[in-house]
Amino acid sequence: MLVSFIVNLLVSAGVLSILPMARYKDFSSCFIVSLAAAIIGTLLSSVHIIVTILISPFLLIPFFGPLLVGVPALILTSFLVNAVALYIADQMIEDFEIDGFVNTAIASLCVSLAIGLVNFIF
Repeated sequence: MLVSFIVNLLVSAGVLSILPMARYKDFSSCFIVSLAAAIIGTLLSSVHIIVTILISPFLLIPFFGPLLVGVPALILTSFLVNAVALYIADQMIEDFEIDGFVNTAIASLCVSLAIGLVNFIF
């Protein structure tokens, strides 16, 4: 589990370092932002749990409930939690900058896709 966490941090820092919308002092800034975003995302994950509880009645509807309500709501909530965590981490770290929430959301999507791909491969 610790190895997976470290690999995800390195992948996240690597993706943030190659994005054109991110300005940073050095690679350690990207790593620190990734670590801060991971900690903040863990704290914000309670939102994901609350959404899961709220949509649970819809999951009981055969076939259409999980497909039309469940999966999109969980994916959107996860994406927004990651984007907000990255935005807060971006605001906290002075040596790292992404302009605007839209660019932060795009960066969060890129980081999430890269981490998902690495986790799928390994």
